[in-house]
Amino acid sequence: MIEIKTVPVYGNKNCNNYCRDLFPFLPYGKITSFVEACTGGGAVAAILASEMENVNIRCYELNNGMYNLLRVIQTHDKDLIEEIEKRKYSLEEFEQDKERIQEYDLLEDIGEINIERAADELMLVMLSRNGGRTDYRNPVPKRIGKSLDQWKKSRCILKKRAEKVIERCNQIIIDSHFAFPIIKFIHESFLEHENELKQGTDTLVFIDPPYESNKRGTKKDCKEYGTTDWNDSIHDRFLEMVCEANKDANRSRMMICTNMKANEDGSIDKKALTNDKYAKKLLEAGFTLCVVQKKRANTAGKDKKKKLKLEVIYINYEDILLDWEDVKSYRKEDIAFD
Repeated sequence: MIEIKTVPVYGNKNCNNYCRDLFPFLPYGKITSFVEACTGGGAVAAILASEMENVNIRCYELNNGMYNLLRVIQTHDKDLIEEIEKRKYSLEEFEQDKERIQEYDLLEDIGEINIERAADELMLVMLSRNGGRTDYRNPVPKRIGKSLDQWKKSRCILKKRAEKVIERCNQIIIDSHFAFPIIKFIHESFLEHENELKQGTDTLVFIDPPYESNKRGTKKDCKEYGTTDWNDSIHDRFLEMVCEANKDANRSRMMICTNMKANEDGSIDKKALTNDKYAKKLLEAGFTLCVVQKKRANTAGKDKKKKLKLEVIYINYEDILLDWEDVKSYRKEDIAFD
């Protein structure tokens, strides 16, 4: 699998290692269309575009800033690189970028693509904790105080950080631009396109929705997703939509991502599973839960320990590339729901 660097948005499947673990769960049957419901940085679509031929790829992204960034990378990559190299990568500039993007995200009509706003959006991702786009991640180590000598040292660190970020941004833009030409980005909510779930088995719909509030980290950048976040009622609407679509004779293949609490030995937390809204609804609707990867959370909990969690998917098809004997999976009959 080709390694492609894409915009590292918090919660997005932007890690190439994760995509390597995810792709064996793709169906081996013929796929002519791939739909990504919550695109973010577009990692899965980008890697798929570089690996597969003759596949129609449609990606939905409702957030103004992120949609604009994806389109600018797709069509004006060199102009964006030039704009990125002008930036100072300071806290002051970060706050200005954030204010401009907050206003931009509230626009009902963003008009033509905007290279400066695309640079603002990319800077918010690159300079915030975990790509959360809310709080500036200070590059200065805590041991540095406020004396003149120490301030000069911190400025040196900021300069080095700028050079590193520019290098990373350039690689992201170049890699993504390489993969994006065959992708159709759609600036609309996937929730308004239920028909995508009923396109037949040669269509695969990949859905990585915003995590439910109880599955997020404790820090601000993990708690807030911005103007296109999903509250509990939207999660309920989404689950109802996919469960109904799965009853349709012409249903699409679907892959839905989320996470799950794990025990320290790496096994799934059965209590968390039986109380999980996604597990209950999707397993009862005929989906299969598959464990893809186990990892430590990015942030520590109240006990200052990073909890082990499982990245899982729900799929409504059987013809995966892996041998089912090698997959840790759960079906409705395996779980005693209340």
